[in-house]
Order: sequence, then structure tokens, then C-alpha cells
Amino acid sequence: MKNENHGNMYLCGCVLFFLLLQALKPNGTARSHRSGGHDKHSDSIVMKDLIYTFTGSYDFGSVKDTSQYKEGKIEGTINLPFNNGAVINAFEALIHKDHSLVLSRMKEFTNKHINRDVGGWLVSAILEIIRCDNTIGDKCLFYVKSDKQALTKDQLLKTDKFELEPFLVGILFFILVERQGKNQNGMATLDQLGQKKS
Repeated sequence: MKNENHGNMYLCGCVLFFLLLQALKPNGTARSHRSGGHDKHSDSIVMKDLIYTFTGSYDFGSVKDTSQYKEGKIEGTINLPFNNGAVINAFEALIHKDHSLVLSRMKEFTNKHINRDVGGWLVSAILEIIRCDNTIGDKCLFYVKSDKQALTKDQLLKTDKFELEPFLVGILFFILVERQGKNQNGMATLDQLGQKKS
């Protein structure tokens, strides 16, 4: 797929994942690693747990695929079902049928990985990208409230209080539905955000 350069910001999966990685809880110290401790927030573990929030399964994930997706080089794979229409449709149905289950999965994710001290920053950073993303129309809907109430882009940007889990569910839903097959479009945004290549 040809990489489109949008000039401004572009919200898609690799950009969301980059921001989530900036908001992680600290890992163990170098000493704990030397004594056998493990990285509880490695990219691949965070990805596996993020995929669980919309699939309900821990059977997904791959170190190599995660690295490629994180850099915007792939749209998804059998291991990372961000471009799997059946998975996305099932997630959409679940949001309408059992939103509380989706919220509980996201709460597991945030409790395990996200540093609450930077939760406000994470929400603000995502909102700023939405503000600067001129490919998102003003009437585009975001389901970022715990009661599943939809906000237009304009309403979203005028709201100043969010609950972290419903907000992340709504952003993830937007990416899965509206940005399916468009992950590579985020590469220019990653460059602007200063992503370091391995």
C-alpha cells in the first residue's frame, strides 16, 4: 500500500500504540533484570494485552509483527488482527451488546500497564492528534463515554473530562473501524513524534 503523507497528524494504530508505550508503568530496575526479573511492559506483552481488550483472547501476538506494526510498516497479520474484518465486527457487536465487558477488559489493561500519573497526559496527547488530524471530519463520531454516548469530533475537543478506560475503548474502536488498512499512513506522524527506530 502506498504511504500517504498527510503533512499534519494522523491517528491510527501505530500512533496509538506509540502513545500507550510512552504512558507505561516503569519496569524493574537494572538490578532486578540481572537477578532474573522480566520486563512486564515489553512492546510484545503490551500488544498482546491490548489485543485482548478487543478480542477477549490471549492467543494473539508476535514480537516481530509487533515491531513492524509499531513502526507503521504493516497493517496487521494473523497474529495482530487489526485488519481482520470478522474480529472487528465481533468487537463492534460486543460494544453494543456488553459494553461493560469491554470496559472491564480495558481496565485490566490500564491497571496492568498504564502509569496513572500520566493518564491525563495520554488523553491530552490523543486529543491533540485528533485536533491536528484534518482527515477526521468534524461530524465523525467517537464513542468515548461509559454510557456509549457518541461525541462528534467538535464535541470531543470541547470536552475537558474523560474516564480513561471508556476513552481508550472509543479511540481503539475508531481505529479498528475507521482506520482499518491505514496504519502505514501514521509513519509521518511517528516521525513528528520522534519515534526511535531500533
